[in-house]
Amino acid sequence: MIGAVTTSEYLASFSRECARKDIEGIRYNRLSVIGRERRTVFGVVNRLRKRGLICCVLSNTIALHWERLKSKREYPLLGEFEHVFASHLIARAKPLKSAFSFVANALRIRMSECLLVDDTLLNVDRAKAAGWRGLLFRDAASLQRELSPLLRRDSRSP
Repeated sequence: MIGAVTTSEYLASFSRECARKDIEGIRYNRLSVIGRERRTVFGVVNRLRKRGLICCVLSNTIALHWERLKSKREYPLLGEFEHVFASHLIARAKPLKSAFSFVANALRIRMSECLLVDDTLLNVDRAKAAGWRGLLFRDAASLQRELSPLLRRDSRSP
C-alpha cells in the first residue's frame, strides 16, 4: 500500500502465498475488492465544498487498484475532490500518523482542522489520536445527519 513493490511483484507474491497460481485470475480477484462509487455521498461532498471546505480522499490502495480508480468512466465522481492522496503514491498509509501528517502538511492546515470520514473504526481512532477529528462512515444518510452542523453553517459568519 505504500508503493514499495510494482503490480507484477505484488501479483507474483500473492500467487506464491495462495493456492491459485493463475496471475490473471489473481489480478481479477484483487480488482474485484474495489467497490463502486457511493454516489449518494457526493451530494454531501458538494454541499461541504459550497460551504468552502476542502474535501479530499486519503485512500489505502495499490497501483493495481489505482489503475481502475483513476478511470473517469468507472469512477467519474472521484474528480469532485480537490485532492486525492493514494497511499501507494505518497508512501504512507492509514492508520499511521505519518499519513495524516502528510495530508495536513500538503494542504497547509493544522491537524485539528482535518476530519477523517472512514468506514474502518481503527482508521478513525488513529486519526483522532493524531489530532484529527474522525467520523465512522455507515451510510450517506447518517453522514449527512452527522455533518449537519457543517452543512448548515452560515457562510457569512466567521
